[in-house]
Amino acid sequence: MSENECKWKLYGYGSVALDKPEGTNIIEVFLKDILYAAEGDVSKTTDMNLSVNNSEGIVKTEQVSSGTTIPARWLAESQPNRITSPDVRKNETVLVYRYANNDDYYWEKIFTEDKLRGKETVTFAFKNTDEQVAITLDNSYIFHVSTKNKLIQLHTSTNDGEKVGYDIILDLKESILTSKDTRGNHSTLNSLEDDWTINANKSIHLKTTNLFVDASGSIDMKTNGAFNIKCGSFNMQSAGGTMTGAGGSYSFSGLVSCSDLKTNSVSSMNQHIHTHPHGNTGIPISI
Repeated sequence: MSENECKWKLYGYGSVALDKPEGTNIIEVFLKDILYAAEGDVSKTTDMNLSVNNSEGIVKTEQVSSGTTIPARWLAESQPNRITSPDVRKNETVLVYRYANNDDYYWEKIFTEDKLRGKETVTFAFKNTDEQVAITLDNSYIFHVSTKNKLIQLHTSTNDGEKVGYDIILDLKESILTSKDTRGNHSTLNSLEDDWTINANKSIHLKTTNLFVDASGSIDMKTNGAFNIKCGSFNMQSAGGTMTGAGGSYSFSGLVSCSDLKTNSVSSMNQHIHTHPHGNTGIPISI
């Protein structure tokens, strides 16, 4: 090998000996083209037991022959933004690389072998700083998908002048969709509870041509401030009900008609007072 020749070489191709364990980029590879061509060396093996976590997180023990496999680290040759290695499984095909005559080997996935692949955890990171520091949630935008943990998440950071950071989380295991920001605003859809909670620190605006609210149960509204309605006309129908106040007053500038406001029909026009079995209209109702 000449001095000017690249020492980074394709060493061979092979198949994955065991499902890749959780939390590592290292796998055991059976080098087909090299070991099949070897004369007599293949039989010189030592059986060994390896304990690994399977795709469900359960520890299982499998037996491999140490003389027929080599450990290799994920190269990430074609996906530099991916920070988790493919969750390759037994018998998937990989390429193995080697630098010069070092005993360090690196693997890269080849071919699309959908039938062999199982559940996966994939994380992509996009750095949000020019500093030469490690990637973290605080300095990167993150996209995470895990069919193992039933989770999808999109995350943004605020280290480069962004005023607000965001997280959108799909928890498929619990059937919950959450969106939140670093100011404390958040929205949570709990599908199993048929409940959607929206929390905004200041206000919520709905603007459309027609707005319909249809509740088969009840509608409850509560405010510590004023309750204001401005409209061209106001129509209310009710089978019955009550209106109470705590020393306040009610002012009606238009006609309000209820089929039964505590008793029979009550009409009020411009605070005119009408005789009523429960008191005069045009003054606060006291129950």
